[in-house]
Order: sequence, then C-alpha cells, then structure tokens
Amino acid sequence: MTAEFSAVEAARECLDMIQGFDIAGAAGRFAPEGVLELPMRPEPLPRQLRGADIEKFMRLLPKLFARLDFVERRYHQSTTPTSAVVEYRGDAVTHTGKPYLNTYIGVFEFDDQGRVLLWREYFDPLVLQQTFAD
Repeated sequence: MTAEFSAVEAARECLDMIQGFDIAGAAGRFAPEGVLELPMRPEPLPRQLRGADIEKFMRLLPKLFARLDFVERRYHQSTTPTSAVVEYRGDAVTHTGKPYLNTYIGVFEFDDQGRVLLWREYFDPLVLQQTFAD
C-alpha cells in the first residue's frame, strides 16, 4: 500500500461508483476474498455475498432504481489506516417513481492494495420492505 492511500477516499470512490451505476467498477474494487455484508437484509436473502455474487447483486441496482444518490455523507477514518466508516443517506427513486429514502452506515476494510476486503452496510430493512412490497 502506498503512503498516499486513504481508506476514506477509497470508500468515497466505492459509493460514487454505485451511485453512478458503475457496477463493473464497484465489483472490481473487491479483492478475490472480499465480502459484501448486508446484516440487515431481510430473510431469506443472503446476508453475505462473495465473488461473482457481489456483482450479480450490484447489477440489480440499476434495474430497481432510476436514480440512486448517496447524500449527507460523513466519513470517519478508523484508527486502522485501511478502514473507514461512512454514515450516509440514500435518496433514490424506483423505476415506478416511488421514493426510496434510507439511512446507512457502511464499514469498509481494504487490503494492502486498496481492494475491498469488507463492505458491511447497515440500513433500515423496514424502509426497504415498504418500498418494494407488492
């Protein structure tokens, strides 16, 4: 890892890629052993995704959302230089025109090459269920 590496900047880039629906770029940021963890995801959906399942999940986002913005971001550098925590709010609209407004906390851990080892995202599952109930 270079002296210029910033976990905060790497986390910002990850969120920017998802917001811009750059799915290949976001999925490509993961190390081969990287994990996308969604501990609040409703059952029976998997809460840990690895490998090709990460990109498969991310490819659903542009199919669900016409717009997906992460706003009011607050970045926190961990005491470990390869980790950061981000608080943010999702301001999105589904393809049916329904707003999706959720709050998130993302925990990011990177390897010595700046690749994602862990992206753990907490969100309100009730907002998710209410938005997509049908």
